[in-house]
Amino acid sequence: MKPTMVKARVSDRTRCHGELAPEALAELIRSLLADGMSAEVEVTGSSMWPFIRSGDVITLEPGEPRIGDVAAVVDPDRRLLVHRVVARDRGAWLTRGDASGGADPPVEAADLVGSISAVTRDGEPLAIGLGAGKRVLAILSRLGWLAPLMRVAARVKPGDRRKPQ
Repeated sequence: MKPTMVKARVSDRTRCHGELAPEALAELIRSLLADGMSAEVEVTGSSMWPFIRSGDVITLEPGEPRIGDVAAVVDPDRRLLVHRVVARDRGAWLTRGDASGGADPPVEAADLVGSISAVTRDGEPLAIGLGAGKRVLAILSRLGWLAPLMRVAARVKPGDRRKPQ
């Protein structure tokens, strides 16, 4: 089934750049997912860098996320966020942006919107951050190590690798 395109943006820093308020967008997406459809949403923000960047299009699917999955959630401030699930504690989901300095407040199952099944950048599908290593990324993120490691990795250019002496 071809995903339904939702004309809105999900942001990690603002309420929503589209015409819908975040809660209304979340309800629209939930409704589509409950009817067995997927939803594609263009995201803004830098909290999931480098795996998800502003302008990327995510595909949301129904289902409960696992640790390491990237999910769309409505946080306690009523923002619609796309962050990695890093833990589950007493029925609440703990999420964190891969490039964020800290974890998000816990969210209840009712605030889960959907799990990200695909990311497209410039029309090309990406697998990075959604594959087998996602659980490792969740652990690194929860420990606060992922963002610093990504900043260091971004500074290393492929041609800069030197042979050991």
